[in-house]
Amino acid sequence: MRIGLSLAVAGAAVGVFMAASAAEQPAAAKSLVYNTYIPAGHTINTAGVLPYFEKVKEQTGGSITFEFFAGGALASGKTTLNGIRTGALDMGALVDLYTPGDLPISTMLSDLFLFGENALVMAAAMNETMLLDCEECLQDYLGDKVLPLGFISTSPYLLQCKSPVTEAEDLVGKRVRATAAMGVLAANLGGTAVNVTSSEVYEAMQRGNVDCFMGSGAWLENYALWEVTTHVTELPLGTYHGSLPININTDTWEGLAENERQALLDHAPFAVRGIMEGYLQDEAEVKAESEKRGVTWVAPEDSLREAIAEARTNEAARVAEVASGRGVENAREIIDIFLDNVEKWTGIMAEIGDDYDAYEAALKREIFDKVQY
Repeated sequence: MRIGLSLAVAGAAVGVFMAASAAEQPAAAKSLVYNTYIPAGHTINTAGVLPYFEKVKEQTGGSITFEFFAGGALASGKTTLNGIRTGALDMGALVDLYTPGDLPISTMLSDLFLFGENALVMAAAMNETMLLDCEECLQDYLGDKVLPLGFISTSPYLLQCKSPVTEAEDLVGKRVRATAAMGVLAANLGGTAVNVTSSEVYEAMQRGNVDCFMGSGAWLENYALWEVTTHVTELPLGTYHGSLPININTDTWEGLAENERQALLDHAPFAVRGIMEGYLQDEAEVKAESEKRGVTWVAPEDSLREAIAEARTNEAARVAEVASGRGVENAREIIDIFLDNVEKWTGIMAEIGDDYDAYEAALKREIFDKVQY
């Protein structure tokens, strides 16, 4: 498949990552501008995005380099999509739930949050569905001039609060940072959902605008949230699997040489694997460090487990109905494709276990070797 028409080169930038000097770059070198709203030291960047850039730069002999801007230097989480769409950015960290009107199908699949028990399964299922099995899904991004190259999943989200939450009634009346399907879950548990980006949670907790947040345990370190959190409930809630950190503007893609496009695609499974491995390995370390900093991890009571199990009832039907209201055609059929892939990758992961090399190889074999861009 050939996508787009012409090369869109991003404008002037003030911070540079891996952009070689003019003397060092080949004559036809291209410097691609990448923006992320998250901090530079976040696991997504250190374990995946930046090593991915190095791999691509090496394979292309330096004909592609990257200018990396973190912390929302060029665009926020909510405006990065528009930055790529307009060509102001070549690449960027995208989160579908921040722009559900622009990415209704992707948002529908990430709304299946409660089905996420294994993050590696969910990342693989999202990539297989979006890149291979669902033309409408791919068009969701192509319509915004974004070529998706690698989706990831968070580790299972946990309730992280300023007071202990162990019973179902403990969440009643609390303001909870929870977006999309997480917001529905928070409401079902008696809380009030507050929609802020992950990078805004610290300030919201500090100022008392929220009492809890639903997020990965790694956020305690990545966003220094252990400074404003006192209790974490050890009950997996689901995964957010609609994050797309590896992508490129379609015009930029069309302006690249064949070997350059191939390099970007070749190392996508490496980036996905790196981020997933980093996320999951961070969890145990973060828990231990957070406990040293005074955060208490508490076990849930049966009432909370049962309330969350009840919230999962008919979740696929609810998500399909919401998506249909956003104009998604064949919503339930697309959801079934995704859930079939979840089942497929659950079986693959049962064989692989925690072997990340085997996981990367499976991503390459089952998905990325079959992608035809």
